Amino acid sequence: MSDNSVSNYESESSQNTDSPKKRKRGQRHPEKYIRNVNKNKKLKGLEYRTLKCFERLSIDDGLQMLTRFRSHDTKNEQDICAQSFIEAQPVKRNRSIIDLDCSRSKAKSVTFKYYGNKNGKRVEVCKNALCQILTVTRGEINRLCALQSLNQIP
Repeated sequence: MSDNSVSNYESESSQNTDSPKKRKRGQRHPEKYIRNVNKNKKLKGLEYRTLKCFERLSIDDGLQMLTRFRSHDTKNEQDICAQSFIEAQPVKRNRSIIDLDCSRSKAKSVTFKYYGNKNGKRVEVCKNALCQILTVTRGEINRLCALQSLNQIP
């Protein structure tokens, strides 16, 4: 009877080794890295999201945006033009903020998307690309975003 119980134990242990191993902490999965996923999609000819915003807009498109921006005489008109390239959207996922001093921490209410014009169509670009195309600082864009979130015109 003891021989039979040993064989049952061995058969159970052999069945447990067939199951997939539990993921260890710190184990890497380079096939899931965004750069590698994009590289594989590019090799297969599939669509992928690029992080290079300047490749989305040509030099001519950037010059058209800049001339439109600089054609306005006053700073307020230029600010309104720059605000046309910025769109405020509500936050998709609200996170709770745990802080001892709740008066300083404020939940984010809107997020901003930045756009450029390419052949009359709006193309999403990063904040840095918009700053460099319009030759303005990030602080000016931040000020325009704050005004836009309050629904104010500069």
